[in-house]
Amino acid sequence: MPDLSVVRKAGTSFDKVEWVKVPDPLARQTPIRLQDFGKGGITHAQKLEGCYWGDDRVYFVSSYARSREGSGADHFGQVWSYEPRRNRLTLVIVFGPGTDVNKPGESPDNICLAPQGGLMVCEDGGGEQFVYGVTRRRRVYPMARNRQNIGTPQAPEYGEFAGATFSPDGRTMFVNVYAPGTTFAITGPWHRGTGR
Repeated sequence: MPDLSVVRKAGTSFDKVEWVKVPDPLARQTPIRLQDFGKGGITHAQKLEGCYWGDDRVYFVSSYARSREGSGADHFGQVWSYEPRRNRLTLVIVFGPGTDVNKPGESPDNICLAPQGGLMVCEDGGGEQFVYGVTRRRRVYPMARNRQNIGTPQAPEYGEFAGATFSPDGRTMFVNVYAPGTTFAITGPWHRGTGR
């Protein structure tokens, strides 16, 4: 698969993932994305962001893809999982109204596993942003809204959600906002309902 952006259907899996060595892993000479891997190409994703280990797999986010910027297709965000024991890569969900009008959100960024087994995804972009929940059945729902984000990444009032995580007992979700620097503690019965 040369470009993950062309995968459109959640649940699509690829087995037998092959890993290649990064010639200059510290990017002392050349940015990693521009290095020659000697295999005739590697799998590409335009803007990889957050990742999280849980349930014997790593979840990672591709925030967006734009064909006008060189991607194979357009999307408003994807979440993937990789299972090392099975050597399997799976598309968990595709975000955004351009992909599916029933799935809200765009430009997902930070991610964490929720106690009930679903995911919590912090949105990154302009305007009001959300922390979205994703159930095991791939239903997306808004969990928290950030009304502070009225500026741009360059402006002091920029208030992107980041760093969602849960307390060890699974009763409190902590999530941060860049500016003004704030950490929110959100309690709830995380074990009920949201994992469906």
